[in-house]
Amino acid sequence: SNGAPIRSSKDYPREPMAITTEVSIHIDFQGAPRR
Repeated sequence: SNGAPIRSSKDYPREPMAITTEVSIHIDFQGAPRR
């Protein structure tokens, strides 16, 4: 979501995917082995 605020419901449909991607990356980082 590039940190852009949701201004209108018009842009909203694109946000869930971006947010999901950010969450997935976050989970990947947490799930990755830290060495």
